[in-house]
Amino acid sequence: LSTSNAALSQDWPTLDEQARAAFRDRDAWIIVQDRSGRQLVNTRLPRGADLPTAAPPAEMWKDIADGKPRTCDLVKGRIERHIVCVDVPIGRGRTTQFAMSVVFRPASFGPIITRDDVRAGNIATLVDRSGKVIWRNIKPDQFVGHSATGPLMKALRSGSDSGVLESTSLEGVPMLSAFDRSALSGWSVIVGSPIDQLETASRQAIWWGSLVALSILLLGAALAALLGARLVSAVNALVGAADLEKDQAPAKPTGNSEIDTVDAALRRSFAAKAESERHQQILIGELNHRVKNTLSIVQSLAHQTFRDAPSPKDAIAAF
Repeated sequence: LSTSNAALSQDWPTLDEQARAAFRDRDAWIIVQDRSGRQLVNTRLPRGADLPTAAPPAEMWKDIADGKPRTCDLVKGRIERHIVCVDVPIGRGRTTQFAMSVVFRPASFGPIITRDDVRAGNIATLVDRSGKVIWRNIKPDQFVGHSATGPLMKALRSGSDSGVLESTSLEGVPMLSAFDRSALSGWSVIVGSPIDQLETASRQAIWWGSLVALSILLLGAALAALLGARLVSAVNALVGAADLEKDQAPAKPTGNSEIDTVDAALRRSFAAKAESERHQQILIGELNHRVKNTLSIVQSLAHQTFRDAPSPKDAIAAF
């Protein structure tokens, strides 16, 4: 609207119609004023009504001289008790004589501050650059215009963009608060939780955490017992593999690949040992047989030699 033909040609009646048609928010309206503070358009008032005159803040013209929008802090309005606004120049250059502003009731920020994800008991607050409350989700009408308290105000004035600290709410409740500052407006959003509520939540978290840890411990013990039983069974099967004479049945898988591999190796080793012993017995039997034959031949030779010998001395020599 500030760059429309009606605005640039200072056709205020046409600009008023365009503004009313474009902006129908009941909690916000548009005004146009000159450097003296004389209002030329005010969509908050009926058409044709006498428009108020009051000198605007000097810093407004300084801030918007570069053609950038300016967000003001919470101030007292001439029609409303409290207002905030966004100002822009009409035209460009430091010599512009007219400015357009969108003026908001603090209540217009209610849907933004009162969110579904703000838990009961938590406080969400919007404050301006000076730390004054623009709106909050609890008792907003009572505290609009009040300044933030103690440590929180000190943190806001320090220029920090964000932070977490212990503070006290405007009702005097000890809180754990976090704030974040907007780079666009310089305003800050503060969200606080009562410390006693956090302690209750912490105790509940510890209780549930302990319950989960105990459940995991019991589950781990059960799995360890099951694994231990399987290992004992597998080791017993491995021990049984050493007694092939008692148990010639083929090995059954234990479910443990390492144990099964060792079991198979042991069974192969004992089978090879048994085969080696059987072969050794055959060789010993053959050797005994041959030794007996040899001794029988020697005995026959001795018998025949000694039988017809005239004397033992001659027989020994002949043998």
